[in-house]
Amino acid sequence: MKKTGKKAHRWVGYLLLVALVDSGPAALQTMYDAVTNKKPYTIALIDMQMPGMDGAKLGEMIKSEQQFSEVSLALITSQGQRGDAEKIHKKGFSAYLSKPIHQFDFYNALLQLSDNEEAVSEVLITRYTAREQQPKFRARVLVVDDNNINQLVAKGMLEKFEINVDLANNGQEAVDCLQHTDYDLVFMDCQMPVMDGYTATKTIREPQSSVKNHSIPIVAMTANAMQGDKDKCLASGMDDFIAKPVDIQKLRNILQKWLDTDVTETAIADSVQQIKAVVIIENEVLVFDYAAMSERLMNDKELIEIIANTFLEDIPEQIDQLKVLAETGDAEQVGAQAHKIKGAALNVGAMAFSVLALKIEQAGKNANMQVVRQHLSLIDETFSQIHQAMKETI
Repeated sequence: MKKTGKKAHRWVGYLLLVALVDSGPAALQTMYDAVTNKKPYTIALIDMQMPGMDGAKLGEMIKSEQQFSEVSLALITSQGQRGDAEKIHKKGFSAYLSKPIHQFDFYNALLQLSDNEEAVSEVLITRYTAREQQPKFRARVLVVDDNNINQLVAKGMLEKFEINVDLANNGQEAVDCLQHTDYDLVFMDCQMPVMDGYTATKTIREPQSSVKNHSIPIVAMTANAMQGDKDKCLASGMDDFIAKPVDIQKLRNILQKWLDTDVTETAIADSVQQIKAVVIIENEVLVFDYAAMSERLMNDKELIEIIANTFLEDIPEQIDQLKVLAETGDAEQVGAQAHKIKGAALNVGAMAFSVLALKIEQAGKNANMQVVRQHLSLIDETFSQIHQAMKETI
């Protein structure tokens, strides 16, 4: 990996030059070639279990070569034993990471490895020390969303950055809050009853309105990620955009962009492509993507359990409302209610359930009540599946 840009309070960007190899000898040859081409690698991520030469031995060989003296080593293992980390550190490794590695922990470990002035850090980087590196912000933030599951997820994520969070259920409540309280940032949902996010933003920006800060940064928070939707958000006076379900790294980037941080932090540029895994079982969408939910909530098991239980208690009432709307034949309201259910499902990793809600939402928008009823006939069974999967997993 090769750093670019000047270091001030943080790295403003990274250019990732990555080589993937499947054995120790191939790794050494690749590193020799990189030095010859005057493009040496600065970080080596080494799996412990490899044929012919394990990761610890490869690390020793790398460290024995003077031309690799500035390479930081990270050992990745699925079979760690008590005392292994200390032994690995003494062998010259800077990081010791256990599988499975959560994306957020891996991200922060890479930041620390990249930021080391020495090839071997004094303190061994682990998934626990990686979590300690997330930035902290002196800020009060208002989250505006009519879905209590989305509220809980957003609040939980923001509090991990030690942000004080208040909640509003619609645009009118947001305007009322901004009249009485000084906030540093607003996360604004777009589709809400009473007053939507677009109208609320225009009201906040109006000089004659009685909010305390007409220029407060407002970040759109919506499940619609098309360019036209982004343009509509910006045209209404919003400053930025983040798609639901919220990705923790993108949230972090948004916070660093609009808020002052308490600690010197390193940030990877938005241009770095994030690798995502799509989980499919026998050509069917996964019922429950626990890994995605855990990653979104930074592996906070207590918070995961609270939000999962809230979801399971709240959704049956949401389903009942959806059925009532379908009986009245109000296609537009059916679409809006299904959109609300879909957003909550995505936030908790209820993938199959979210897909079904999306189909109902689209049918409602197209005023096709026959298709709405077809999909609605599956909703109880699909919810039962996610209910059982959550109870068995969490």
